[in-house]
Amino acid sequence: MSSITPTPPAATLRRATPGDAVALAELAARTFRETYAPPAGPCDPADVEAYVADHFGPALQGAELADARLRVVVAESGGALAGYAVVRTASRPGEADNFAPASEQEATALLEVATAELARLYVDRPWHGSGVAARLLDAARAEAAAAGAGALWFSVYQRNPRAVAFYRKRGARTIATATFTMGREVQHDWLMAVPTTSGGAT
Repeated sequence: MSSITPTPPAATLRRATPGDAVALAELAARTFRETYAPPAGPCDPADVEAYVADHFGPALQGAELADARLRVVVAESGGALAGYAVVRTASRPGEADNFAPASEQEATALLEVATAELARLYVDRPWHGSGVAARLLDAARAEAAAAGAGALWFSVYQRNPRAVAFYRKRGARTIATATFTMGREVQHDWLMAVPTTSGGAT
C-alpha cells in the first residue's frame, strides 16, 4: 500500500529575527549550492564551496540580521524556512563591478530611482513552483518602497535562464550589465530592476 506524503502548511512571510540565524545560514548555503554547483549549476564546485565558506554561517547571517541597512524576509512553513530574501537599502547599481548601463529610456528611468538592492532571493527546492519566490519578490519590493526606493535592482547570472525568465515575467527590465567574481571565474550578469510597491512583511 503506497503512502501519501502530507502537504506542508502554506508558507507565511515575516521579517527574520536573530533567532533565525542558524536556520537561515543552513538554507542560504544549501540553496546557493543547488543553484550554482553541479549537477544543476554551471560553476566550479571548489569556487562554490569557497564562496559558501566566506558568506554563509550562523555568525555571518547573525551579523546581517543586525545590519541596519538590510531587510531580511523569510518564508516559513511548519516551523521550517522555505525561502528568504535580503534587501540592501541605500545601494545603487553603479557600485557593481564593470558596470555598463543600458541606453534604453525605460532602463535609464529605472536606473535613476533604483536605490535598494535585492541582494539575495532563494527558495528551498521542495517549494519551487509554489509561488513562494513571487511572494518574496513582492515583499522585497515593498521593503524597498518603505526605504524610499522607486525601484528594486538586482544582478542575475546570464547563465541562469530560469532566474532571468522568473524576473522578466514579473516586470523586471534589464538596466545594465556587470561582472561578479567567484573564485577563478568572472561571471557576466544582467542588472535588472523592477518598480517598488507598498506594504512590507510584518
